[in-house]
Amino acid sequence: MSTEDGIYRYDGDRFEAFATEQGIPSNSGVAFGDAPDGSLLAGGSIGLYRLSGNRFEKIPVDFNTIAWAQGYPIGWERPHLSRHRRRACRTVFPTRASTIWHARFPQPAGTSGQGAFAILVDGDAVWYGCGQQLCRMDALGTQVFGRESGLPGQELQVILKDGAGNLWVRARNAGVFEWPAGKAKFQRPQMPFSLENIGGVPTVDSDGRFCLQLQWGC
Repeated sequence: MSTEDGIYRYDGDRFEAFATEQGIPSNSGVAFGDAPDGSLLAGGSIGLYRLSGNRFEKIPVDFNTIAWAQGYPIGWERPHLSRHRRRACRTVFPTRASTIWHARFPQPAGTSGQGAFAILVDGDAVWYGCGQQLCRMDALGTQVFGRESGLPGQELQVILKDGAGNLWVRARNAGVFEWPAGKAKFQRPQMPFSLENIGGVPTVDSDGRFCLQLQWGC
């Protein structure tokens, strides 16, 4: 787990801290993910690291930060990372040989800015935050979804799809929105708590359920 006090591993009996002595800075939030070889990846403002044995090793890449809020969704049989860019969204693929290669997504017409943030690989399509809109790119081209599709006009930090095929996004300072499978556009989900209490990073669990972390608990 990544905490305000660094990275910890819990083995069912005790917590073990990972910090500078284990090869990774302890003063920055990170997202975790699995590399294709099964090793643990950790990335954030500190860059990209891989756990080898009981020590983290920094992976040499030509950028400095990882968009930790999006985490490491799985697609194309490789984990990928979304990263902030002024002109495009860069997707980073750690391969089995520990090398890195990049794919870049252009800024399509109808978007409000060059910044690209969250990303989701969905079969043969890729969803990504493009400016303050949501883009879906496949072999036929790129579709742009904005306010007319129920989105709030804010940059998207997280894009996920649950086991029922519903698409979820988290927007900066605007909470979460759901595009239910078979519906025409995004909508506010029915929740038993205030959107102001939402914190952390949404996830989809092993049963395909969309999960939110609250500021006062889970």
